[in-house]
Amino acid sequence: MKNKINLVIFDVDGVILDSEPLHYNAKVEILRSYGLNETFDLKEYIGKPNKDLWSKIIKENHLDIEPGDLEMQQFNLILKYIENDHITPTKGLVELLTTLKKLNICLAIASSSNRYYVNHILNYLGLNQYFAHTVTGDEVSFQKPYPDIYKKILSISGIPACNAVAIEDSTSGVQAAVSAGIKCLGYQNLSSGMQNLSLADYTINEIGQAVGYIVQEK
Repeated sequence: MKNKINLVIFDVDGVILDSEPLHYNAKVEILRSYGLNETFDLKEYIGKPNKDLWSKIIKENHLDIEPGDLEMQQFNLILKYIENDHITPTKGLVELLTTLKKLNICLAIASSSNRYYVNHILNYLGLNQYFAHTVTGDEVSFQKPYPDIYKKILSISGIPACNAVAIEDSTSGVQAAVSAGIKCLGYQNLSSGMQNLSLADYTINEIGQAVGYIVQEK
């Protein structure tokens, strides 16, 4: 007998909205502001903690600034891009959230980005009312690919891993969910680059396709 799905957990960047290109542009803009160029593939850091990238850049270029300060510059640039370009949620996302809410499924956010950024994203997109729980990267000891964020969601929701599903678009995100014992839908977002989603239980090309899997499991 299959376990019922009572909890669906969403990543933010690349899942809630197609923001990975915005992250890339923000990183390039910050590098150029310090007279630097991209000397390695920034896309390698998709789904990974931003502070890891900025720590590397600061060390290699002897910059007198903290990683957290550059991360905040990045987040504020992205929020500016989103407002200027009138970015909307991922196509089919609102319909998916509405359907899952009607099925009395608990919805949650698990993002490696910080609380400031995630709150602004959800407020701007008008999605707050859908999510019962939100955990961000600055609220756990270790970010994705470690399972801490997902374990905290399970703890505060009171729902066991066997009754949960995560939706992730990155290699590290999928790994984090699976490491927490949660089934994972790998969302193949072309903007997120060539991510290895092989650990996912199922892959989807459009966010709305998640309904079929979740309802079937439920």
